[in-house]
Amino acid sequence: MGAADTLAGMHFPRISPILSRFVLLAWALALGGFQAPAPANAQQYQPPNQDNDSFADAASTHDDLGAPKRKHPGWLFHRAKKDTPEAQYAYAEKQLAKGNVRKAAKAFNALVHRWHDAPEAARAQRMFADLLVRRGKAEQAFEEYQYLMRYFAGTFPYQDTLETQFKLANAVRTERHADILFLPGFEDPGRAVPLYEQLVSNGPNWERAPEAQFNVGAIQEATGEPELAVVSYETLLLRYSRSDLAMEAAYRRAHTLYILSKKSARDEDQCREALSALLGFMRNHPEDSHAEEAKTLAEELKQRLADMYFDRAIFYDKIAKKPKSAIIAYSDFANKFPTSDRRVIADERVAALQLQVERTHEN
Repeated sequence: MGAADTLAGMHFPRISPILSRFVLLAWALALGGFQAPAPANAQQYQPPNQDNDSFADAASTHDDLGAPKRKHPGWLFHRAKKDTPEAQYAYAEKQLAKGNVRKAAKAFNALVHRWHDAPEAARAQRMFADLLVRRGKAEQAFEEYQYLMRYFAGTFPYQDTLETQFKLANAVRTERHADILFLPGFEDPGRAVPLYEQLVSNGPNWERAPEAQFNVGAIQEATGEPELAVVSYETLLLRYSRSDLAMEAAYRRAHTLYILSKKSARDEDQCREALSALLGFMRNHPEDSHAEEAKTLAEELKQRLADMYFDRAIFYDKIAKKPKSAIIAYSDFANKFPTSDRRVIADERVAALQLQVERTHEN
């Protein structure tokens, strides 16, 4: 039974302005491009607390680029029971045959630490990752498959391993942490973000890479990081414009920009960007199920922009007492919102203010 089959049959506990964003997007693409070596936030990612049978010693799990460090013989941990890699592998298999999954996993891992360049090391590393799946350690298993990819490339079915990692990332996304007695614990889907990002790096042309990229944006949107979500959706649209998920990503991007514009209700630039995104979505996908909602949101933003322009004209007219500036502001409002029910008021005030300016000039 392969790791993917094992994973499928296992039960994992269930859990869960504008300039800065473009800087983030440019940074993400410059760092990874279409062949990104590591997750965009790999340095911020902290792996879970792990047993001594995982590849992470107490010292460090990742190097400066976020990739797993090479395993080395341990003075206290990861000590092999036998004197040769052949004997150690046989010992690990014997433990597995007895049903001692934990001991077998430790033995396979110790082999990789002790004889990293031996022919048995690649098989032992894969067995170690497979056994972590069996033990329900989704996040650790993902990391160990990542180690397999980094140090033993070409020794395993790559597509199958990507699929297994994808399922593990999904499990981490819904996993619950800190279960205590009858309390259900809490979800922390953000832990899955670097895993999905790593998957995109592992297989940028893999058929499920767009889905992994979309999941990053969806999680960021759901966990209160809309700026990052917009960057993630934009990344998907840039890299995978022909994906079936591109349409959904376009709407999620537009909707998230709308949410951001509500947080800064008087920010004209954010309002305009959100409106542009919504109108672009409606133009490109008029038959989509989100088109009607996009139209409603766009109308709201148009009204908000109209209010901004009219309020500006009122300010120059009634408060600042600057008739020339008020004429410009009222005219700007009338030109940009010709169908507004306040168009008549704007035209009347322009005419009255022009007379006032002419009289002042004559005097």
